[in-house]
Amino acid sequence: MTSTPLLGSSGIRARVLRLPICGKLINRFLDVPSPFFHKNSPADNALAQLIEHTFQQDTRPWALNIGSRSQHKEKILNLDIMQNGEADVIADATYMPFMDNTFDLIINIAVMEHTQAPHIIASECYRILKPGGKLYCAIPFFQMYHPDPIDIQRYTITGIANLFKEFKPIESGVELGPASALSLTLREFFAILFSCNSTLLYNLFQVFFGYLTYPIKFLDYFLVRNRFAFMIACSVYFVGEKR
Repeated sequence: MTSTPLLGSSGIRARVLRLPICGKLINRFLDVPSPFFHKNSPADNALAQLIEHTFQQDTRPWALNIGSRSQHKEKILNLDIMQNGEADVIADATYMPFMDNTFDLIINIAVMEHTQAPHIIASECYRILKPGGKLYCAIPFFQMYHPDPIDIQRYTITGIANLFKEFKPIESGVELGPASALSLTLREFFAILFSCNSTLLYNLFQVFFGYLTYPIKFLDYFLVRNRFAFMIACSVYFVGEKR
């Protein structure tokens, strides 16, 4: 027997927004602060350096961002499976409409958990990168179920390296640390605990406990670079080069 995934807090926010009176005002309160803390993450530094290095080249570089909602717009081509207002190319990443050896840099953030064929996408990235081109990929490890439109898998720090084993590894590590994972997990745990199997209560308690637990994420300023952070990292990253 299969069960229908719950709406989540975004579902109740969409309903509230349609209220004729105070809908937008109430919706601001329901917009819970993110449980993710990026500052001091080695992943952000690695990505910034890759982008800077790519666009410092003498020749006109080509860079591709797979999954256009990760906000990499300027000078970067955005590919997505559907149009959400930011995509330049609408295509399936398992068969990208580009010639071999086209791109100098590929960015792939929070995409691979939503595909049924991650190894095919990894091979496609290798195919369309130029020799010496770089890949940056970040994938959740310790995170809640979040279909968009599906949610299939998670990766450990060794799992993401194995996924991109065709590439020469340059760097890998923790993108979002254990405090972000705990903040998100506690929000979901208590929302489930007090939901009484009610979707409405689950959605409301997501908001309530979201406000209570989000400050935990700030501990990642110290924990994200801890040598053991990968054990329950919220997400991990990999930087590789086409051989």
